[in-house]
Amino acid sequence: MELRRNPARRAGLAGLAALLVFGASACSGGNRLVGTSPAATVDGTDISQDQVFDAVEATKRFYEYSIEEGQDSSGELAGLVDAIHGTGSSTIGTEPAAKVLTELILDEVLRQDLAEHDALPSKQDIAAVRSEAAQQVGGEAKLKKIPQGYLNRIIESEAMSRAFTKREAAKADAEQKPYTPEEREQQKQAFFQQYYADNPLCLNAIQTSTEDEAKQARQRIDAGEDFVTVAKSFVPEGSTIPDEGSIACLTFDQAEQVIGSDVSGAKVGDLFGPVAYSQSQGAQPTYLVLKVEQTDGYTYDEVEPLIDSQVPNEPAAVDETNFDVSAARAKVFERTDIEVNPLFGRWSATAQSVIPPQVPGATTTTTTTLPATTGS
Repeated sequence: MELRRNPARRAGLAGLAALLVFGASACSGGNRLVGTSPAATVDGTDISQDQVFDAVEATKRFYEYSIEEGQDSSGELAGLVDAIHGTGSSTIGTEPAAKVLTELILDEVLRQDLAEHDALPSKQDIAAVRSEAAQQVGGEAKLKKIPQGYLNRIIESEAMSRAFTKREAAKADAEQKPYTPEEREQQKQAFFQQYYADNPLCLNAIQTSTEDEAKQARQRIDAGEDFVTVAKSFVPEGSTIPDEGSIACLTFDQAEQVIGSDVSGAKVGDLFGPVAYSQSQGAQPTYLVLKVEQTDGYTYDEVEPLIDSQVPNEPAAVDETNFDVSAARAKVFERTDIEVNPLFGRWSATAQSVIPPQVPGATTTTTTTLPATTGS
C-alpha cells in the first residue's frame, strides 16, 4: 500500500529516491540565517529558522543515504546534494529553502486544524503509518537506517493527512441523505442505460465454484428442474439472488467472449455451459450455466422490478481512501493567517506555497542565496 503524499515523500518511503523533488538546496550543519526572527508564522505560531534548516539538513542526509544505497543511477540526487550549500559554504539557496518552508507551513496549518477539532492522529495512527513504511522499504531494520529526522517528519505529516481525510469523509458521510423519489428514479434510469439499454442478449446465470458442480447443475436443468431454483441451490450461505435469477444483458460480441462460441442464432430458452469464466487474467475461475432470457433486450418497465432490487435507497458510504479533500483543505487555508519572513520570500495563497525572493536582474531564483552565519 502506497502512502498518500507528494511525489517526493511517496518516492522516499518507497525507496525510489531518484524521483525525489523535495528541495534542491540546504545548509551545512551549524549554519543559520542572520537574525532570530521566525521564518514564518501560522495563526501566531512560529516556524523558526532553525526548523527550516533542520528539515533541509535532514533531507540532505536522506539524499546521501539514498546515494549510498545505490538509488541514484541518474545522478540527480548527487546534484541535489551539491546544490545544498547554495553558491558557497556560507550561503543557502532561497528556492530550496522556500520549498522546505512550504512543507512546514502546510503541516502546521493541518496540525492546528486537527487540534482545534480534537482530531490529531493518535500514537497508534502514527505507528500504523510507520509499519506501512517499513513494509515498503523491506522491514523495520531497513527503515531504521533511513535518517530518522527526515523519516519522522514524513510519517507525522502523512498521519495528519490521513486524520484530516478521515474526519472530512466522516463529515461528508453524515451529511448524506436518502435519495428523494425523483433522485432514486434517476439512479434506476441510469442503471438501465448502463446495463440494459444497448445490450440485447440477456442471460440468466447459475454460478458454481467447480466444473463438477456446474455439470451437476446442467444435468438438473436438462432433467426439467426450474433454472432459478437450481441457481439458488448454489448460492453461498448468507447470500441471495433476485427472484428472477442473476440476469445480465450483453451485446452478442460480449456474450461470445464469455461463452466461447457463436451465439448469433441464440433463441430464448437456449442453454450454454458449463463455461469457465474469470473476471481478470490469472484470477480463479468460476463456472457458469447460462440460459437465454431475451434476444432483443428489455424495456425499462420489463426489468424495473429487478432494477429496483439493485438500486439502493441512499448513496453509498463515503470511501475515505478515495475521498477528495482539496476543497476542505482550501477552506482551512482561507481562514488561516500565514506570514512569511521576506528573507524566505512571500506566501502565495493561490499556490499554497512560499514564493522565493527575486534577485534584481535575475530571471530565476534557482541560484539565489541567503547569507548564513554559524549558530549553535
